[in-house]
Amino acid sequence: VEGIHTKTRKPGNFISKIDIAFLGPAVYVRMVEKYGRKPLLARLETRGKPVFNGYLVTSRGSDVTDIASLRGKRFAFGDPASTMSHLIPRHMLLKSGIDVDDLSKYAFLGSHTNVALGVLAGDYDAGAVKGEVLAAFRDQGLRAFAKSAPFSEHVFVTRSDAAPAFIEAVTNALYRLSGSPEGRAILSGLKRGVTGMVPAQDEDYDNLREVLQTLGDIETK
Repeated sequence: VEGIHTKTRKPGNFISKIDIAFLGPAVYVRMVEKYGRKPLLARLETRGKPVFNGYLVTSRGSDVTDIASLRGKRFAFGDPASTMSHLIPRHMLLKSGIDVDDLSKYAFLGSHTNVALGVLAGDYDAGAVKGEVLAAFRDQGLRAFAKSAPFSEHVFVTRSDAAPAFIEAVTNALYRLSGSPEGRAILSGLKRGVTGMVPAQDEDYDNLREVLQTLGDIETK
């Protein structure tokens, strides 16, 4: 689709106008809080579902069996802004009465893969990863002991002033990706296991809003 990314340059300045953005769930929710709703184009469908789960993981043979047993343990998060490697697992811990101060150590390792490797190496007793990383490292001894509720997948959005014809054309193009080998290759490049693009509504992210609100309330106390 032409016109997805346009740029203009002025003397001494560089101005970039983005027509389409691909956002993680938490980033989308926070963008709406700050700038208001934007037209949603489509959200990912992974293995036939437009939602995904996060997992709390440990190594095979670990004495960690549930969230309560994390007290006094070492825990690895991914990126601080990540939905499934920090925000959702942090909320899961809090719901079970475990704050980060109850851990003997916690750290942000930057990615889901780094979390898995840190746990398997014995540097951390447990950590938080998305499903595809759990699947990739299960044979090496990574195992899940808790699973999150389902949350809406990553989403494509456009500008508030985008023309209706542009929105329709891009949305239809995203929906058609799963219908060709070339399109499926594009989808797999976005995220492992992506099977298509499906409609998205702002309300699909309401349960994540509640989680972020809870975390925000705790941090401001």
